[in-house]
This record gives sequence, structure tokens and C-alpha cells, in this order.
Amino acid sequence: MIYLNNRSVIQTNKKNLYNRGFSLIELIIVIAIIAVLTGILAPSLLSYIHKAKVAADWSNLRAYYSEIQADFTYTGKHDSNIETDLGVPSHWNRTEIHYPSGRTVKLKAGYYAITKNPEGNGYQICYYCNHCKTSEGYEKHKHSCILVLGARQDVDSTP
Repeated sequence: MIYLNNRSVIQTNKKNLYNRGFSLIELIIVIAIIAVLTGILAPSLLSYIHKAKVAADWSNLRAYYSEIQADFTYTGKHDSNIETDLGVPSHWNRTEIHYPSGRTVKLKAGYYAITKNPEGNGYQICYYCNHCKTSEGYEKHKHSCILVLGARQDVDSTP
């Protein structure tokens, strides 16, 4: 392009000087802001993920409890395939649900135990999340992660 006067050539050069993108300092500031926001949001997001996993476990255990309790109600006897002896350590820390139909579901955030209901009317299931294994974790999670099914009055809370 040919310009008729010097003024338009100078203006064109100034436009090119200021149209080069972000400087390194501006990019570092943006990355720092993103890092701070991530640091603030990460703990709350992790707690929501934990609550979702606990809710999935509760749903699976309720379905399992309904199935074994219906079997007990129909037959009037405890199923011999359901191991309820808490004297065996592996029976307390179960992390997989083995349905009578043959389906197996792995728990996402905790473990459970099955006992025969002391009143003689079926089963009782107790669930704890993995964070409840320590005394500090138990105190923190006992109101939001523990589920008891089959007691006279079912004790649970919504995650």
C-alpha cells in the first residue's frame, strides 16, 4: 500500500505494535488466579464426590437388604449362603455385595457387615465409610456416612 502522507504510515505502525497478544506477566497473573480458585474449590468438590460415592453405596445396600429380607420373609429362614458371623474379621470389612441372584457390586466408599437381627426377624446391615476407620473420622462422619438397616428403627442420614 502506498500512503499519501506520513501520518497514515505512523498510525498503521502503531496499530501493529499494540496488537501482538498477551505479555508473559499477564499470563502468569491469569495462571495464579486459576490456581487460587482451584485451591479454594477443590476441598468442597472432593466432599461432594465422597457424598456421591456414599449415596451409591447406600442405594446398593438398600437394594441388597430388600432382596435378602424378602427371601427371609418368604422362607421364614436365614439363607445359609449369607455369612453373618462377625467373629471372622473378613466378614466385618466387606467391600463387595454378593446378591443371591449372583450379581456382584463393589462398594465405592466404604464397607459393611451383616448380622442376624437379634429379634429374629431377618437381617441387620451396618455400613461405614472408609473415613470412619479412625476415631477422628468417625466423629466427623458418623452423622453423614453411617447406615444401619434392619434395626427396630432404621438409623440413617442423607449424604
